[in-house]
Amino acid sequence: YFRQARERLFQRRRMRSVELKCHDVDASLLEGVLCRGDRRMGAAIELAWRRGARFDAWTERFQPELWWEVLAETGIDVEATLHRPRPLEARLPWDHVGIRQGRGHLEREHVCALEELSMMQADS
Repeated sequence: YFRQARERLFQRRRMRSVELKCHDVDASLLEGVLCRGDRRMGAAIELAWRRGARFDAWTERFQPELWWEVLAETGIDVEATLHRPRPLEARLPWDHVGIRQGRGHLEREHVCALEELSMMQADS
């Protein structure tokens, strides 16, 4: 889906002077898994690190296959983690951490993202 959406964006840009920059799809998927994971994620991160995986701005060192392998070995179902419905009122793994924006901001961003998704689906 993400690769198709990215391709659609590039195909539909009307102004050649507009430059689109997209984050690596695998990196985005891994970010999604990491931020939605539970306490088991710590073991997966450590195992990936011990095997040489890194997750930083140096894209040439990013090894998505290694991350997917480690997540499977540690019993983390990537698809289920990414697509599991989560009610807005559900506790988040980082709720105990004080953040500047707060939960209300995250909920508004979530609603905006769902609206954008609906518009994209209606457009195709």
